[in-house]
Amino acid sequence: MPGERQAELRYKNKTIGYIICFDEGNVMHYKTSDALTQKHLDWHFVYRQNQKIIDQKVLEAVGDKSAVISPAAFRRLQVKSTTDSSTLTYECKFDGNEWQVSAN
Repeated sequence: MPGERQAELRYKNKTIGYIICFDEGNVMHYKTSDALTQKHLDWHFVYRQNQKIIDQKVLEAVGDKSAVISPAAFRRLQVKSTTDSSTLTYECKFDGNEWQVSAN
């Protein structure tokens, strides 16, 4: 699209990627599809910076305090239960000034 540009995203003084933006009239629009965010944002860094609180919330949701948590695609975690060997995917969002987790 004509006029597209990259908007740098920073987290704790580190560049974690960018998103594509463009203007339509006086309104700025951002392209935030999963395909673009997975490609252009460093989710692993953000997760590592917030791992303690995110892991706590995921382990509470799973109900298995010894589950193994691994970062996956953007905003997602793979969680392997130690009680029944199931693997779940959790999505993480920062909303209302706190991390939210939900099973996918």
